[in-house]
Parts: sequence; C-alpha cells; structure tokens
Amino acid sequence: MTYSVIGALNTLIDFSLFSLLCLKYGFPGWEANVASYSTAVVFSFIANRRFTFRSASASYFHTIDQFGRFLIVSLIGLLSSSVTTYLLSPAAGPILAKTVAIPVTLCIGFTITRIWVFPMSAASPSPVRGDTGYCQ
Repeated sequence: MTYSVIGALNTLIDFSLFSLLCLKYGFPGWEANVASYSTAVVFSFIANRRFTFRSASASYFHTIDQFGRFLIVSLIGLLSSSVTTYLLSPAAGPILAKTVAIPVTLCIGFTITRIWVFPMSAASPSPVRGDTGYCQ
C-alpha cells in the first residue's frame, strides 16, 4: 500500500513539474519530461527507501548502489509499461492498454525493488504492515 501511495505522489510530482515547465516556462516537451521524470525518480527513491522498505544503510556507497539499482528498476518499469501499452493498444485502445499497464508495472517494480534494490536482511527492521515483499 505504501508503495502505491508513493507511486501516486511520484506521478503527481512528475505531471505537475512537467506541466509547469511546459506551460509557464516554455520548455520543450522532451526537456520538461527529462527534468520532471528525474525529479520524480529521486523523490520515489528517497520515499520508498525510507517509508516502504525502511532501508537503514549508513554507508554512502551502499546508498549510491541502491540508487543505481533503483534507476535500473525505473527503466525496467518504463519498458514494461511501454511494451504492455504497445501490445494491447491495437486490440483494446491506448487508454485501456495504459490502464492494464499500470498494475502490471506496479507489480513488476515492487517485486524487483523488494528483491534487488532493498532486500530484507536480518539487520533491517520489518517492512511496513501490508508490504510483504511481493505484489499484493
């Protein structure tokens, strides 16, 4: 549940910043998208590290390693969403295809993040109630 809430906030940050940069400051769409998506990824990493997976690593290098892995998972999520939307759009239309892609991407992202980016260890506190480590 926490992962989904942070994802919703992440989307709000991305869309709001994108809109602000395009509409108020006249940025080209691709530049605004790079800036807004990058900002949202950083927010998502910090929030998920702290609240969803409760990672408490004190090592700077470990945190940088986690962030690199998180970036890779974010790109996998983008690829998953794009492929799902691309494959389903001809038969279902783009809106329904995107609607299906969201939970697919959410499950894939959560599972990979739990296993690879913020794996549970004996030293880590227990996860937030309801976040069992797999897509629910």
